[in-house]
Amino acid sequence: MAEIKKSAELRLCVAGSSHRLYQAMGVKFAQFLAVKPIIHRLHSWDQQFHNGVGETVKQAFYTPTLLRSGICDLYPNNLVVKPWRLRKLAIIPLYNTWMTVIMHKDRSQQFEKLAQLGGKSASVMKSTSYHNWLEKVNRTILKENPVRIQFAKTDQSMQAVNSGAVDFTLIGADGAFNWTRKKVPELEIAFPTGPTSLVGWATHQEHVELQAALHEFFLRQYTPDSPLDRIWLKHVGITLNEFNTFIGTFTFL
Repeated sequence: MAEIKKSAELRLCVAGSSHRLYQAMGVKFAQFLAVKPIIHRLHSWDQQFHNGVGETVKQAFYTPTLLRSGICDLYPNNLVVKPWRLRKLAIIPLYNTWMTVIMHKDRSQQFEKLAQLGGKSASVMKSTSYHNWLEKVNRTILKENPVRIQFAKTDQSMQAVNSGAVDFTLIGADGAFNWTRKKVPELEIAFPTGPTSLVGWATHQEHVELQAALHEFFLRQYTPDSPLDRIWLKHVGITLNEFNTFIGTFTFL
């Protein structure tokens, strides 16, 4: 925090197809700190976790280059909390979510339960929690008939499902609202899957003052018509607090 206050700048690094949402939220946090937001758009989601040679090593303990070098102070990118990520980052939770299977509306009878994913094709972004989950079910539940995994950005994956190039994709319930209600209404949620996951923003593990400020900022968002409520309504189609209520009542199909 001392360097942020001295420079009066907060370096935000955004990634993924929802980068506009992440940027808008990060800018609001910079305003909360009374500093200027400096935005860096990353070329890939995986770049957030790269070591000094541009690789992501899940089992290793290290600080990603972007955070260690000071290029980034904060990833406001709604990162799912995963053990391997906590070896590299501090993630301050903002909300809970569920992973959802996204399909074309015309194929609803083919996507009623997890076992029906076996043998189908899926497109997800590499090194995301969706990729990790698919690899896990391919090793376990769907071992005899695994999902065929392709890698693409989220928007490309959604369009691939819409065109029939792949059978399904995965996204958090928060993102599912935006995609199925606003961006590609031909798609819909087939069913939620997996346990609930904490989602938050990431910082350098040693930057405890920044983490404390972020926690305080988040606490102020859990009231109706909060700054993040308004941003979520614009970009997601539902407020943050409405979404939290929805997750609390969401049951498996």
